[in-house]
Amino acid sequence: MAILYGTTADGDSLPVEVNEFGQLIAQGLQGQPGAEGPPGPPGLPELPPDPFEGAILGWENNTLAWLGGSVPIPGGTYGPILEYSNGILFFESIPVLPSRAELLMTNAQGEVVSWSVNSAPIVKFGPQNPLEASLQSDLNLNFFQIGDVVQEVNAYNQAQIWSETGTFTYTSNGKNAFDGDISTSWLPIADKRSTYTFAEPVLGATYQVFLEVSTSNAGFQINGQDVPVGLGRQLHDVTPWVDAGGLRSIQIAYFPGQYSQSLFYLVVDNQILVDANLPPGPVEQIKVTDIAPSTPSMTLSGGTYKVGDRIFSPDKSGVGSVGSTTGAEIVLRADNQQWRAGFYVTVPEQQLAARYVAANRLRNERLS
Repeated sequence: MAILYGTTADGDSLPVEVNEFGQLIAQGLQGQPGAEGPPGPPGLPELPPDPFEGAILGWENNTLAWLGGSVPIPGGTYGPILEYSNGILFFESIPVLPSRAELLMTNAQGEVVSWSVNSAPIVKFGPQNPLEASLQSDLNLNFFQIGDVVQEVNAYNQAQIWSETGTFTYTSNGKNAFDGDISTSWLPIADKRSTYTFAEPVLGATYQVFLEVSTSNAGFQINGQDVPVGLGRQLHDVTPWVDAGGLRSIQIAYFPGQYSQSLFYLVVDNQILVDANLPPGPVEQIKVTDIAPSTPSMTLSGGTYKVGDRIFSPDKSGVGSVGSTTGAEIVLRADNQQWRAGFYVTVPEQQLAARYVAANRLRNERLS
């Protein structure tokens, strides 16, 4: 075997490292630092402190400043809200409030409050469309919004060490369907049918298996029943073959030259079954993607719901600003659409551009 040597500046010979392809591995010497480069473009100046709604940034007394002047708006709490509809808050009476003043939803003491609602019970959640939750009625559907986060779900179900609490009849490749690696699969030893029996049935509303099937679907079973599956590597819905007692066993077969199934992972209620002693999976936010009061139903981005469950909205609290006030109502300029009758509106203490306050005063004088 030949060894490649290099000679140092002092005349010493040293072996030179190569990689597995025989390519030389070399590290360059640190050279002398170069000349300093030209200065970069000037950065943005620091903004002046204490900005206020409607402030204009300008140059005054040789420095940046907020121009136009501001007027302090005293805080106050008003209400209760009688109704909210299409960006308008209705009251028994409301004083004139300056346009663009910030508003918060509070209790009578001016403390910020929130509210939440739940839907009617789910009457169907899959398996044909597991993301659509059909509901018993349209209860509270008008309070839900598209984009609401209604559930946070771990991508894995790690309730137990699945591969140890159940029993395999045969394993050969050192893998199992619960190792958290969706690229590895459980495959029986040659010329065998292998069954995994859960220690306790796994209960859910939807069941799926990710299989690779070679030449035939023969030999694949759920709870002892033959289940037809397509060829290739794909996710199969097996919910119709799981009875009310839950998922109790799963069988795959390997007969070279005839047929085989290789099981990569199992999914129950959109969660992959992974052993509890492995790192946790990522958390997914389940959101409302569509609302159909006439059906009634909600379409979700995922979730672990079952028939009989209710869907709960996230906590909501009204936030916005004044567009105009007309004696008994506030027309909102900014609006997050989360206001609810029975609560109050609070105007926190704030600074507002003087021109807005002056414009409001002139408008009110014209209307009086």
